[in-house]
Amino acid sequence: EELREAVDLSIKDRVRLLRLPNTLHEESKLYKTAISAKELRTLDFEAIRGLAKKPRPLQATDETGLLSEMEVETNTAAVRLFRRVRSQLRRFIKKPFRYRFQRPEDLSHLSFPCAGVQAIWERHVESGYRNNAAIRLASALRLLGLNEGETVEKLVEWNINREIGLPMHELENVVRSAYQHSFPYRYSCQDEILRHFCPIKTVAECLAHFNQHSAHNTGQT
Repeated sequence: EELREAVDLSIKDRVRLLRLPNTLHEESKLYKTAISAKELRTLDFEAIRGLAKKPRPLQATDETGLLSEMEVETNTAAVRLFRRVRSQLRRFIKKPFRYRFQRPEDLSHLSFPCAGVQAIWERHVESGYRNNAAIRLASALRLLGLNEGETVEKLVEWNINREIGLPMHELENVVRSAYQHSFPYRYSCQDEILRHFCPIKTVAECLAHFNQHSAHNTGQT
């Protein structure tokens, strides 16, 4: 919990471009730096962020960060844990997923439980956020009960009406990614991209808004 701000919980896709060590992030102006297990256990978020203000010498790999300079032994405990989790996951995904939200009767007027997603749906999204916004919108549409084809149609509508400017093949790739698993993914109120668009100031208020909307749409009190 103490390091939650330092962990990206939104990464879930199988194929992703990874920055090489000691490369500079354009927006934050921080470097991607390697930290030790001890540093992870003992340093707080601000201290870890401080380490990223300048490049750090690589101890365990070559300059690319890809080839190990050390002999790596098999972690048998990690292997057992991975196999157990994989087995449990297989049993879980065999169960049919029940959508939490009722499918809208009128798809021409969409209302999302997440205020951040609603803001993405209703406004223009600037370059640099378009793909991240699109995958969150596609995931939210799936959670509303739309099928893959309907989600493509709604993303095309959003792309045109809000002048987003994403090519058709990118929209299709986004939807394919959102539907690649047998159960949908919901981005949390802690998600950095949603927080960027969310008109609600605090995470606590955002969660309250989400729960109120969810209860209303599922008939709960």
